Amino acid sequence: MLESDDKVVSQIMCECYRFIAEPDRLTVEQLDRMLQERCQPEHMAIMRSRFDCTVAEVNGKVCGIVALGGNNVAELFVHPAHHRHGIGAMLFRHAQERVKASDYTKLTVATTGYAIPFYEAMGMHTVGRRQVTFGPLEGRDLILLEKN
Repeated sequence: MLESDDKVVSQIMCECYRFIAEPDRLTVEQLDRMLQERCQPEHMAIMRSRFDCTVAEVNGKVCGIVALGGNNVAELFVHPAHHRHGIGAMLFRHAQERVKASDYTKLTVATTGYAIPFYEAMGMHTVGRRQVTFGPLEGRDLILLEKN
């Protein structure tokens, strides 16, 4: 992911948060905080410094991102207009290959309910829950999944 991708990636994240707000039962306040805190181009610079970020393109336009921190999928977003076209699976497989090439033996993710069927289709299985202790989703449970 390049600095020049920051604006479009922040827009993709924004659209994805809006897309999952209802099925994940985000409150208006939670969604507003997500949009304010995480959907700004300035946030992307922080992401690029902390994670191994890769974008997916269709016809030369960025339509998705995966951010990998060690063996953990920190972020995986595909613009809703591109859902069910294999882009998320391609980004997931990319993350999986990066983890395989490292010293890690498992790929992990902590996610909200909406994404669980996707990750299960990618071969992950639920191993627990974790409560968010800060940020826009403070107090909510995330589902922990992993794949060997």
